[in-house]
This record gives sequence, C-alpha cells and structure tokens, in this order.
Amino acid sequence: MTDRNERIERAKDLGKQWNKDVDKDTLDAAKKGAKSDYVGQWKRTPKLPKYPPAGQSWCGIQSFYSTLEKQDKGRKSKYKRLGTAIKPPQQFVVTDGTGIGNQEFVTGPRGTDVAYTQYQRKCNGCGQAWVASQKDVDNSNKAKERCWKCGVVGNYKENKAKIAYREIKFPVTTPGCGDTLAYVSLTGEPARKLESVLRPGSVIEIQGWIKPNKEWKYKNTKKYLVDALLITLGSTQHGGYVKLIKR
Repeated sequence: MTDRNERIERAKDLGKQWNKDVDKDTLDAAKKGAKSDYVGQWKRTPKLPKYPPAGQSWCGIQSFYSTLEKQDKGRKSKYKRLGTAIKPPQQFVVTDGTGIGNQEFVTGPRGTDVAYTQYQRKCNGCGQAWVASQKDVDNSNKAKERCWKCGVVGNYKENKAKIAYREIKFPVTTPGCGDTLAYVSLTGEPARKLESVLRPGSVIEIQGWIKPNKEWKYKNTKKYLVDALLITLGSTQHGGYVKLIKR
C-alpha cells in the first residue's frame, strides 16, 4: 500500500511540475527565440547509430540521416567528422524519453552548468581559427598544434579563455512520429530562454546542426552509453537558432 501511495504522490508531483505556469514575458521570449552563441571544440566523432534511441524508423529526420550515412561510407579516416546542417529550419517535438529507459526527462529538459578552460588559437599565417582543450594542452596534442587550413605547426596566437554557460538537453521526435529520434543540446542564451518553458509535447523550430554523439540509455536499472544523434544550433557561423512554436 505504501508503494502505491508513493507512486500516486510522485504522479501528482510530476503533474504539478508539468503544468507549472510560465509568465507571459518568459513565454514571449521563448517564442521570439535565440540565435546560437556557441563556440565549440572538436571531438572525435562517435559511430553513426544504426537505429534511433527508440523505435526503428528515422521518420522526419531520415533525409539528414541519409546524408550522414553517405558521409560515413565515404570517409577515409575515423577522425573525419560527421555532421550536416538542418537548413531550412525544421520543427521538432519534445518527448519524455519514452523508450530510452531514462526518467529524467518526464517533466522537461535536464539543465547543467558547464565550466572549462578553452585555448582559442589563430594561425599567424592564414588566419584560420581553432580551439584546444585543457586536456589537449596537458597531453601536448600534436593535432591541435597544427593549423587545419595551411598545415603549419606551432605558428599561432593563443587566447586562454574561461568558458562558462548553461546547457539543457532533452529528447525529441518529429511531428507525426511518436518515437524518440535524437537529443537536442542548447547552450548559453538559447538554453536560458527555453529551459523553464519546455516540457514533453512542446513544439520547437530549429535551424542548426545534427551529428553523431554518445548518450545514456537505461535498461533493467543499468546505465550505459549508446550511439545517438545530437542536434545543436551549431557554431555562430552557421546562423543557427531555436524558437518555441507551441508549449
């Protein structure tokens, strides 16, 4: 009886969280949206997933997946990055993570405060910019000493920056498809504008970037990493944005 009462109370609590009121200014700001303010760093590309986190069909993102599949088959090095632009903008529906065994998204996004040191480098010869992480510097990563454009090694100016931002992550599908297809990561201003507004069923519009990533999945109380697709707004040069269509 105690377990049943606990489940009832938990359901009531989740209901209150899901139905929480959002003031008009916050809602209007989310509908207006925000542009990407992300400055990313290169990471080794995980394997391209064969299937979405839940279900068997890629539904409304099939065209993007087909592009990634073609890139994957054509790349000669495992270090070559996979990714393609979401352009023109597409609509996505926030899910509660059904099918991935993760209960943390049942009332909305997972929010995290992120902070790290970034080494922003610019080639003295050709002006190409890139970034290195603290780990790259500690390990004397040779790849991060070389300019990606002209190939010159060690000829760059460097700015050591302290990076801190808010990140929210949540699973999504496309209209008309009930399965969780990918995850969305929003950082900085876009994250701040939408974190308190989004909940399962919310519809958003995104112009951004989609790529393979590693995400957590749960099965029989065990937690493990799986290959999945991640949607971001891309770096500032891609003109990415997100806005709320319907809460």
